[in-house]
Amino acid sequence: MSNEQEEIDEKLWVRTSDCQDRDYLVGQCHTFPGRMSAYCPSKGVHYSLSFSEIDEMSADSERWVAGFLAGNEPRPEDMFGPGIHDAHDSDPRWERWRRAVAEFRATGAWPHARWQYLIPFPAGTALPLLVWTLRGDEVWSWDGDAWVRADPQPPLRCGSLAGTVCAERGRCDDTMVTTVHSVCTDCGDTTETIPPGFGWEEWERAQYGYQPTPL
Repeated sequence: MSNEQEEIDEKLWVRTSDCQDRDYLVGQCHTFPGRMSAYCPSKGVHYSLSFSEIDEMSADSERWVAGFLAGNEPRPEDMFGPGIHDAHDSDPRWERWRRAVAEFRATGAWPHARWQYLIPFPAGTALPLLVWTLRGDEVWSWDGDAWVRADPQPPLRCGSLAGTVCAERGRCDDTMVTTVHSVCTDCGDTTETIPPGFGWEEWERAQYGYQPTPL
């Protein structure tokens, strides 16, 4: 018997549509919220699994999954940034987060994008009248000096601003305007790109002090 098999708790079995034999929950896979690591003895492989992919499981697995999802639920700042903790209890974002967490515990799915740092545009950058981006699942726009949360939030359609040509055709027409920013010439949707010379982990640290230049 392999070491992998010796570590299996046979009470934590699950069945999925991909394998009629019993597979076993062994931990988390450290990728996306709610993703679990499972082991398939018949194939001898570990794989990633979501709650929605489980067709059948033991009572012990049910309790394990419930605890796993409770421990993996994203924090309010993961959805809205650290400023949410300065918001009043009546701020509608708190209720949005509570609903999202309840859905996460019920389904294991977290469809909300991660709130991230937004790099300011340098002075002199040629931009359309409207420049916007998604921060988490909220629209933020450039006011000429800084990124600000759009209030009220405009409606979206498939990740684009509703009513724009990009929402209708299902794609943007992007142009690089700085060393890290690409902007759609039709709707103003902005995407940040890691500049050459940076790996992902290095960029995660360096972006806060990075000074882009216009192209």
